[in-house]
Amino acid sequence: MGFEFDEKNGIVTDKVTGERCIILTKTRMQEIFSRLFETFGSGAIVIWREASRVTGKRLVNETPENTRTNAKLLAKTYVQRFMDAGVGRIEIVDFKPEEAKVRFRVYNNFFAQIRRQEWTACSYIEGLAAGMYEQMSQKTPKITKLKCIGKGDSYCEWKMVPSE
Repeated sequence: MGFEFDEKNGIVTDKVTGERCIILTKTRMQEIFSRLFETFGSGAIVIWREASRVTGKRLVNETPENTRTNAKLLAKTYVQRFMDAGVGRIEIVDFKPEEAKVRFRVYNNFFAQIRRQEWTACSYIEGLAAGMYEQMSQKTPKITKLKCIGKGDSYCEWKMVPSE
């Protein structure tokens, strides 16, 4: 897992998918979020979460079937992949795939450091996790954020269970 830097051609490639990608700094991401808020107000949160939810579903669909059909292997694969991408250190605290229940933490959460007043960009993680959850379990999750770096906690933590 990781990225390959082609210095001669000035491009970065994802080693897993082979797709070209770019690296954005926290400052650039903050500018993007600020512009989203200036343009769409609180609707920016919905746009951001929905875009990441679709990404989560796509990630599961693009995963080889032998990994996709093994929930624990899929979770382990994507925990490592997101850590390799710099999201932060991810810990799965509780995982019961047969009940479609998961609780996870993100330490040093990149998205929690991107803020706009009381809002953090953590909704990206929520959307991504929700999309993956939906695609894996064929159920809509009820997501509860238990802790947030943006509110002074030492990590961000979420719990997902099937919505009633």
